[in-house]
Amino acid sequence: CSPPQAPPPVAILGIQSRVMKKNVSLLNVADMKNDGLSRNTSIGSMPVQVSEPNGGWTLRLGLAALLAVIPAIQYGFNNASMNTASPVMRQALGIPPGLGNSDSVWGFCVSAFCLGALVGSAAANNISDKVGRRIALSLASLVFVLGSLLQAGSVLPGCSAETCEFGAGVLLMVTGRVVSGVAAGMTTVIVPMYLGEVAPSNLRGMLGTCFQLSTVVSMLVAQVLGLPALMGTFELWPVYVSLAALPSLVLFAFRGLLLESPRWLAGRGFEASEQGLETLVALRGLSSECVYEEFQAMKPQSMPFQHASKDGPGNSLMDMLRDASIRPAISLCIMCAVVQQFSGINNAFNYSSTFLEQNGVPGDTITVITVLMNVANLMATALSTYLMDLSGRRALILSSASVMMTAIVVLTVALAHPGQAWASAMAAHAVVIFVMSFGIGMGPIPWLLPAEMLPADRCAKGSAVVSLSNWLANFFVGQSFPIVADTFGCYCFLPFFVILGIFVLVAYRTLPETRGKTREQIAELLRF
Repeated sequence: CSPPQAPPPVAILGIQSRVMKKNVSLLNVADMKNDGLSRNTSIGSMPVQVSEPNGGWTLRLGLAALLAVIPAIQYGFNNASMNTASPVMRQALGIPPGLGNSDSVWGFCVSAFCLGALVGSAAANNISDKVGRRIALSLASLVFVLGSLLQAGSVLPGCSAETCEFGAGVLLMVTGRVVSGVAAGMTTVIVPMYLGEVAPSNLRGMLGTCFQLSTVVSMLVAQVLGLPALMGTFELWPVYVSLAALPSLVLFAFRGLLLESPRWLAGRGFEASEQGLETLVALRGLSSECVYEEFQAMKPQSMPFQHASKDGPGNSLMDMLRDASIRPAISLCIMCAVVQQFSGINNAFNYSSTFLEQNGVPGDTITVITVLMNVANLMATALSTYLMDLSGRRALILSSASVMMTAIVVLTVALAHPGQAWASAMAAHAVVIFVMSFGIGMGPIPWLLPAEMLPADRCAKGSAVVSLSNWLANFFVGQSFPIVADTFGCYCFLPFFVILGIFVLVAYRTLPETRGKTREQIAELLRF
């Protein structure tokens, strides 16, 4: 392989497949098939053998991705650890249900996670840009360890329901939740960004979905372990919440296999750029000549976005929104991140027990359904890793939102007829379908879009803004939903139906397909 001086008529092995047909460049194998060309075809009298797109699964890429999602595993566990084990946790902290303002205090223990995440999302940009993605991932994992140990230690001071309503144990729990939230905010920025930066274009969808998949798997594990039959007991719950610290041992034991992002290295000067090229060679399993073109595209000056340097005044959010070259991309990413929360998904998880109880479903059955919801979410997210690069991001997120709207209609009908023999089963099925459809598209896609749509030297800042928007929406929806539920009653999910409907209309007109496309191609599509 050698660095190409001009678009060659036939792709050289290792460089993205490219042939010329009627003076039109066909960029990959899929384009050739759509144009009636096979892998062994000819142009005129010259035979053509088509090579695969640049890069594929290698051992180094797989190991780097596995280590990178460890903070996502810790994030998912912390996100779900306050659910099934909550009865014994509240008793141990002296804030059992029905005692004074104990419900409000417990609600603050849970929501403090979001407050910490706002701080972590805002800080992740500067941290990951200054020290690199590799160190930032390790730092996020360490902060999770601290948060988990603080939560586990909240039982040590002791606080009984007979002596006080708000004691040292609760303060430690809140502090631990805030610290874990900071790590969660950092994770939602850095992990998807890193996966998008190390993945070849033909695997960006699958690798990007690994963030959501890892989160969902750990959420399911946390839900199951928190059951009273396992670790949801007065003696074991401190051990249970501290389990989120264990994955860090794996990350630091094999930290040498977590390669730095070549895209980050490409913009850090000559020496770092040389190291970035070596890293890309290791990730792709190809020679430096074969990855030359891909690495050149990673350098900020080769991007079609012209702006001030990343340390200058042109890198603020308002400057990005004023920059016509990046405004469409950042606006679409923010829209998808906000609608992910305004779809009502967290309220389905958090308040499904209330809905089902109102429809006469027994408590034991509700517990089983809660676990099944997480299983359904896991199955759907796992399926999306396969569909992401097969069907594309645009089709998946539009179909996901549409099915969620249908599920909301079915759920509303069931909630409007409490006590009916068919209502409880209908509500249960509607909630499970709602969660599954979320896992197919609305769950994973908003997290991988920033790494696909934003230029290299704006990716960290843009990802932080997108994550911050997501957490703000999460906090707002969580705090406002009880009021919405009291106001609208059984029709409380209809506002989410309206928001999803508007999103489908806007996304259908403005959201481009990013599957298998370079950032330059995506930039051209965004010039609407």
